[in-house]
Amino acid sequence: MGPRLQEQLRRWDHGNRASRMQQLEAFIDQCSDASGPQLEVALENGASLFLARVSSWLRLSFALGHSVGLPLQAISIFIGAHAGQRFLAEFVEVGGVATVLEILKLPKLADDDKAKAIRLLVAVSSAGRHYKEIVCESGGVEVLEALMRLTMSEPELEQARDLLVLLGRGNPSFSTAVHRALLRLLRCDSGVAQRMACEGVRALVSALPSSQDRPPLRIVAIACGC
Repeated sequence: MGPRLQEQLRRWDHGNRASRMQQLEAFIDQCSDASGPQLEVALENGASLFLARVSSWLRLSFALGHSVGLPLQAISIFIGAHAGQRFLAEFVEVGGVATVLEILKLPKLADDDKAKAIRLLVAVSSAGRHYKEIVCESGGVEVLEALMRLTMSEPELEQARDLLVLLGRGNPSFSTAVHRALLRLLRCDSGVAQRMACEGVRALVSALPSSQDRPPLRIVAIACGC
């Protein structure tokens, strides 16, 4: 750990909310497209130390009712970094997925923060079946279904639906739960959410091998125009 990182961590540990937000803004501006090795260089081989602090601050900001957009965005840089699988494992190990799902349950969560939380879960789920299972085991399917029942903008509904579809693919332990959630959404009050759910069913059915096709899903998909 180099002197520059030591100073950065000292400022973080002793700084107030405004100071930490400035640090996150600078990090996001400088490292938005960085790979895992590049993050280590930028943070003088102390990337895990910084990620741990940001993850902890995310939990604190959520608990205090503060905006969580910047820490979510910063963590997404680590999670989505090429060759940055270690950062993903570290974030999951400290309960990061459960924290993000709890954030999505907030009744007055800002739309921008909601979108960033969903994008972070997409990055986690895109890492493979193991991480999809972690999201589902933490209640991800139920949280996304509840979100889609709320009044949301169409782009946000699309994000939630696409994450549900992602969780339903290549994840046999939870594919049935995803299918049932989408089928229940076909009966919700929102016409836009119904359409999104229908498109989600079609996407899942089209990806199923014929040997795994489920007749009830196929019937719904046909009714939806598939």
